[in-house]
Amino acid sequence: MAHALKVQPIRGENYPVAEHAEEVKRPYRLWDTKEKLQVPYAYFVNLRHCHMRALCEAAWSRGDSVFEVIDIRNGGLRGQYRRVGGNIEFWRSHHALEEQ
Repeated sequence: MAHALKVQPIRGENYPVAEHAEEVKRPYRLWDTKEKLQVPYAYFVNLRHCHMRALCEAAWSRGDSVFEVIDIRNGGLRGQYRRVGGNIEFWRSHHALEEQ
């Protein structure tokens, strides 16, 4: 079970970090860089579903925001989506914790 794994902190620069990481049921969240807030009701158990929602949010945006997929348990950045004209730019984190 993914929730039982020990969570290691990556960084907590600008992102919120849960106080009790082991108790978080939906660790993957969306962060709106323009508003500097979490996207409401965008809390996910599955990382893939969070990436799909970020893609949709970027597609629906005006292009002035970057939507970041974050892990609330450790403050880790998992990816970024930004609309540029008619395209979506994507950046993915390649951190060693992803393979654990």
